[in-house]
Amino acid sequence: MKSALLVSGCFLLFQPMHGLVLVPRQAMSINRSKQAVSYAARRHRLPRDRRGVGPAAFASPSRQFFTPKEVANDDKPFIRPALHNSNVFRLVAILYALLFAIYQGSAAAPGASTNAFLNSMGRYLVLPPSAAATVHLLSFSIWFGTVVYTTFVAGITMFKNLPRRVFGTLQSKLFPLYFRLCSVMIGVQVLTLTAMPDVLSKTSEVSLAIAFVTTLFNLLYLEPKSTSVMFDRYQLEDDGKRDGEEYKAKAKSFGKLHGMSSLANLAALCGGVVHGVRLASRLVV
Repeated sequence: MKSALLVSGCFLLFQPMHGLVLVPRQAMSINRSKQAVSYAARRHRLPRDRRGVGPAAFASPSRQFFTPKEVANDDKPFIRPALHNSNVFRLVAILYALLFAIYQGSAAAPGASTNAFLNSMGRYLVLPPSAAATVHLLSFSIWFGTVVYTTFVAGITMFKNLPRRVFGTLQSKLFPLYFRLCSVMIGVQVLTLTAMPDVLSKTSEVSLAIAFVTTLFNLLYLEPKSTSVMFDRYQLEDDGKRDGEEYKAKAKSFGKLHGMSSLANLAALCGGVVHGVRLASRLVV
């Protein structure tokens, strides 16, 4: 009985999370179809994109990814490139934050918090110092790694390889989760900071406060507003009003919101660099 339950549980774990669950006979039929198509493709040397092999060829309609409609002959950029949205500007800002943190770390000494609010929260922290320090380091690692990966790897890769509307629709789903995760992780760091007297300093307090405020600003205002303006532009494009005054006003508004969101995200990243240097300096005896 236990063996049967174990086998059933393992079988359910490997089933698709979306769409209908395939019964064995359907699975065998699909496998045979794949083998037949693959053999025909090799025999006639068809290009890979014409073989019909892949998830889309055999997926159920509920699992297929329907891309948003693209505008024909779309040669105009959706947003004008800006200096503050380039990797060079971001790297220069991070380098400046790094140098500032090193200078402040050499001049500042660890001590008690000067913030009365943090001191009051620290009295209610039930975690022992070692556990609080572990939670603090884990939350910092998750937050900082997420910001770096999203800013320099995931966002740029998707922007260069996805159709414009697919990229925008995907970002409208990812960014709320991204800013929510970052806000929670920064909040955890603020709560556990008072349990780490060797790290606690005015520099750490200010850097985390800046990161927390800018991330919340993105989460609660900039991201929802810019996403709403983006979909309004899509609707105007579908209605053939791309050259109208309303579309131009939406484009200007979107550029401004997008720039503010990028700067706020960069400010949070620089705050993470400053706090990370402070953490690293306490590891050196």
